[in-house]
Amino acid sequence: LKNMTYSFFKLSQLEIIPEHIDQFESYVNTYNTEYKNVRRILVMLNDWKPGHYLEIDGVGFTNWIAGDYFVWDSDVPHMAANIGLEDRYTLQITGHK
Repeated sequence: LKNMTYSFFKLSQLEIIPEHIDQFESYVNTYNTEYKNVRRILVMLNDWKPGHYLEIDGVGFTNWIAGDYFVWDSDVPHMAANIGLEDRYTLQITGHK
């Protein structure tokens, strides 16, 4: 990927991010690229804990280990939830093809 940006994200207990599709407006404008070329990579920074959940394009994920990662294109719906007892930490990488 080109022009990768990075952000660390903490999902606290009882936080839910409903299903959505990212718009990437700032990224598209900053790097003068087309929306359809943008990709997101989500790197799991800690092992899965009960109550942690990730869903990408209707497929649910649990039981990951630190270092596992998930990749999706800009137009893919996704969501996350933490109904567990411990915070969930991830690294979000955005770039374009």
